Amino acid sequence: RHDAEEATRSAKFLNQLLNAEKTGKLIITDSLMLAGLPHADKNEIAQNAKEKNAENSWLMPLQNTKQQPALQSLSNRDTREKLFDASWTRAEKNDSNDTRAIIIRIAAIRAQKAKLLGFANYAAWKLQDQMAQTPQAVDNFLNQLVPAVTGKAKEEAADIQALIDKQNSGFTLQTWSWDF
Repeated sequence: RHDAEEATRSAKFLNQLLNAEKTGKLIITDSLMLAGLPHADKNEIAQNAKEKNAENSWLMPLQNTKQQPALQSLSNRDTREKLFDASWTRAEKNDSNDTRAIIIRIAAIRAQKAKLLGFANYAAWKLQDQMAQTPQAVDNFLNQLVPAVTGKAKEEAADIQALIDKQNSGFTLQTWSWDF
C-alpha cells in the first residue's frame, strides 16, 4: 500500500513541478527593468507577452529552478531579484502546482515504510545497499566536503563583493546577483 501511494504521489509531484516550470513566468511592464538584457532576448520575451495577450509587457519564462540565464545580463538588481524569486518559489504559489503538501505526505509515507521495515528512518533503509550504506557515513562525507566547498564559495563571494565595492555600486552581494 505504501509503495503504491508513494509512486502515485511521486508521479503527481513530478507533474506539478513540470507544470510549475511550464507556467512559471515573470511579467515586466517597464522596459527600464530589462536593462542589460540582449536585444534579441528582449524581442523574444516581448513576443512571449504578445502571444499571451499581454501588450506593452515582456514575459520571461522560467528556465529551471534558480539558474536563469537572464541573471547573467540583467543589470537591474530588482529585476534579478524578482526573476530569482519567481523561479525559486515556482512550486509554492498556493495553486494546483504547489508541491509543499505532497512533499510532506511523501516524507511521511517514507518514514512509515522505513519503520515497517525495521529501519530508524528512510535514509537508513535507502542507503543500506548503496556505497555509503548508512546515514552516518553520508554525514561524515558531507562534514569533510562542506568546509572546502563553502570556503571556496566564501572566497568567490568576497571577490565579487570587492568588485561591487570597487565600482561603488553600493549594494551587498545577494544570490540573484551572483551570476551577474
